Amino acid sequence: MGNSNLFRGYLPMDEPGKQKAYRGKAIEGFQPHLDPARMKARKPHKNEAFQISLELPDDDPDVIAGKPLHGASTSGRTTCRASARRCLDYHTTMTELRRLCWPRCSRAGWGCAKDYFAQFYKKPLIQVRLLHYLSQDQQAALEGGDSRAHQDAGGFTMLQQDDVGGLEIKTKSGEWLIVPPVENSFVVNIGDSMRMWTNNRFASTLHRVVNHYGRERYSVGVFANPDYDTVIRPLPTCVDADHPPTFDKMLSGEALLFLYSRVWPSQGDPNKVSE
Repeated sequence: MGNSNLFRGYLPMDEPGKQKAYRGKAIEGFQPHLDPARMKARKPHKNEAFQISLELPDDDPDVIAGKPLHGASTSGRTTCRASARRCLDYHTTMTELRRLCWPRCSRAGWGCAKDYFAQFYKKPLIQVRLLHYLSQDQQAALEGGDSRAHQDAGGFTMLQQDDVGGLEIKTKSGEWLIVPPVENSFVVNIGDSMRMWTNNRFASTLHRVVNHYGRERYSVGVFANPDYDTVIRPLPTCVDADHPPTFDKMLSGEALLFLYSRVWPSQGDPNKVSE
């Protein structure tokens, strides 16, 4: 992953982002755990990942224009072509499943037309992450980077986990609850982008992984990030006299760059450090 600017490919253990590669810009309230005033030093994390996103050819207009986060997956140039193809096929399948989820979400909780969010997912930055966690003793797992509490950044996340367990979510009362594995199912988390779309009406799920069960853990996450050029504003249905807008707008692509460059390695631009 550190050999490109696309945040794709293999992410080794204990390899964080580098300040000289910081890019993008978020607004107050997005990914609050990345606030420099509140960030703690990143401790070694005992997990590794392989991730892909939308596969685009070299002659795609956005690739030619050099738009961030657009290009061919590193996986396509590895010797493990069969495995890479399966990952890309899974990405396509989950992109189609995401299309089926939006109408139900829109009509059930947000008062929008069933196709409202389609305008933001024409060329989405949906990401698939294959995750592998080593087993640790409980204290090490609680202190390590793999358990660091965070919210996801996109609209929502669909997660498959194996039978080991380890995923925990935090309730409003501050209690950590175990999310037990259920065979042939997805755990669905609302992300920060949807929290901001709904003007904080819906909360993004604070969660962590604590793997102290004596076995290695595997999971597959699908992060439903919108198009790079999406401008996120509070939904009109979530704003009224009692709930004024909490922000003006957020540029989705810039916000994702802000997040990715701070938590994952990349080449970045050594001559420019963003805010």
